[in-house]
Amino acid sequence: MRLINTSTFRFEQFLGTKKPPYAILSHTWDSQEVTYDEMLNPSQETRRKTGFQKIESCCGIAKEYGLSYAWVDTCCIDKRSSAELSEAINSMYRWYRDAEVCFVYIVDVDPVDSVPIDGDIYGSAGQTRAFKKSRWFSRGWTLQELIAPHQRVFFSNDWSLIHFSIDTIEEDSLDELLASITSVSLDVLRHRQPLSKLCVAERMSWASQRETTREEDMAYCLMGILNVNMPILYGEGAQKAFRRLQEEFMKNSFDYSLSPGPLDMQKAVYWRIMTNLGLFIRLNFNHKRQQERYLATPPHFTRAALQLDVETEFGWGILVVRLRPVMGAYCVVNGRRCRAFRRVGCSTFEAANNDTFIDTPYEDVLVLEDEHLELAQTAQEHHDARWGSETRFRLRAPLYSEH
Repeated sequence: MRLINTSTFRFEQFLGTKKPPYAILSHTWDSQEVTYDEMLNPSQETRRKTGFQKIESCCGIAKEYGLSYAWVDTCCIDKRSSAELSEAINSMYRWYRDAEVCFVYIVDVDPVDSVPIDGDIYGSAGQTRAFKKSRWFSRGWTLQELIAPHQRVFFSNDWSLIHFSIDTIEEDSLDELLASITSVSLDVLRHRQPLSKLCVAERMSWASQRETTREEDMAYCLMGILNVNMPILYGEGAQKAFRRLQEEFMKNSFDYSLSPGPLDMQKAVYWRIMTNLGLFIRLNFNHKRQQERYLATPPHFTRAALQLDVETEFGWGILVVRLRPVMGAYCVVNGRRCRAFRRVGCSTFEAANNDTFIDTPYEDVLVLEDEHLELAQTAQEHHDARWGSETRFRLRAPLYSEH
């Protein structure tokens, strides 16, 4: 980790866990940020940049807090090195968490004595209202900078403390204001509840109203919040980055409250999820007596309805798929037992009227991908050889990614 010495303004490198106490800066970027290369030997032109003045102010206040080091994302990462950039993004949540204090610089909030809101209202009430509308709450990367630190101090654009109005902010109720603005719970903001106890859908929903300059960052800014590490591949696009994020998360989790994409993070998808064996999906099967009749005669398949209407030559109907059960086997997905099937090919769409599935409950099943059917059959043979065919064979399907 590269830190700025707050007295010399020189970089110092610290490896592993041997880091001194440091302050860390949270802010929104503008057009005059100072890069790593510029900070090595700052010219007069560099020193005149607002970004350099921001670094100076951060270091000055860190010294007032008795801290000899500070970290600022604009200059402490050599972004010319893709390896260093990837390492920094993968480590950033931890760096904010481990800081002694996080200085949050709100550039679009004026000092308390010069905030005109609704014409005649000045002072802390007006500053609080401006704070609520700040751009800082709409950026993707500032989400982890809100959640990770144990201590946050908010500054207006002249680096004076933001004075929150007394009628809404008491000693500990700043967190309540932050929770009301961001929908992040008080227990999370106060580090009383670990993120691992929250479903992934809730964590993703916090970013649903935020944006990033680079589209891939909408996924990358959630890595720390989901406790995920993965390579940074700018140019892959938002959807691919988001899919990789989910795939990495599901490797070590059985949480299946996933989202189809970064723009849909407020809507968790529960009824169709790709596992490492196939598609876990909720289907409406036809009546039990019809299933028994279909399965008793070749080609031994049953029909199930998707939650999708299609138009046919006879009018509108429910889309139907043909499924063949994987005999003698059942699956466990996220601790829930379900039947396993494989898809039976059909040359045309099949549809059924609503009467076919009246009073027929939905069922969660696993539809194996073709390449996994042989794996399942081989595993079943090994099971039968060891335990006998009279015992039930079980497949475990950890969730993998939304499909």
